[in-house]
Amino acid sequence: MIPSGVDIDLALEPVDMRSSFDRLYCLVKERVGYDSRSRALFVFFGRRKDAIKVLFFDGSGMCILYKRLDRGTDVRGRHAREGDRRAR
Repeated sequence: MIPSGVDIDLALEPVDMRSSFDRLYCLVKERVGYDSRSRALFVFFGRRKDAIKVLFFDGSGMCILYKRLDRGTDVRGRHAREGDRRAR
């Protein structure tokens, strides 16, 4: 369950799913301008759109959640517009 008041940022451009904490942290800082240690969830997907990674800070360190998606799952969300780099 995601607590109320937590921002969720969805990257709309695919990332290399082999990326680890450091690379995803840099992407958040570079693309969004946020400190990834904020109380937000940063969601990334790969080129094949068959998996997502969620980067977040749990209060004591950085965490990555990796989830493999069922075929046909739309990872971009309903609020994404053409040309956007991220959605909230």
